[in-house]
Amino acid sequence: MVSFDTKAHRLAAVGEDVSVRELIRRILRVPAQGYINIEAGLLSARAELRRSLLSERVGVIMTDGVANTGLSPAPVAARFPRLHVVQVGPEERIGTRTCITMAQTGRGRCYRARTYEELPRGVRRLVRECFR
Repeated sequence: MVSFDTKAHRLAAVGEDVSVRELIRRILRVPAQGYINIEAGLLSARAELRRSLLSERVGVIMTDGVANTGLSPAPVAARFPRLHVVQVGPEERIGTRTCITMAQTGRGRCYRARTYEELPRGVRRLVRECFR
């Protein structure tokens, strides 16, 4: 699991045995500030995914799609075996276009969660549709 702002931060490594409580603690310690570099997050997540021994490797990114630093995330998304995108927040032209492009180039699907309250429902839908 990777978080990202100006740069990427690994929250949990592939194969690391982390309790749900510890993972939530790590997520809640991530500051919500600074610039957003989606490309850096995807590069780090892809490197983690490549370490996996599983035959089916799938990435999931949750973002509003608005990057204000780094390069376009689409070329990195294209290097994932499969990348699904959950766009979080209100629909916004640039962010929506970025999320759709990442999902298309990553051979995945794009889901929407307009509010954080809708996020669990969106993630359940993704899991139900993509990981049967």
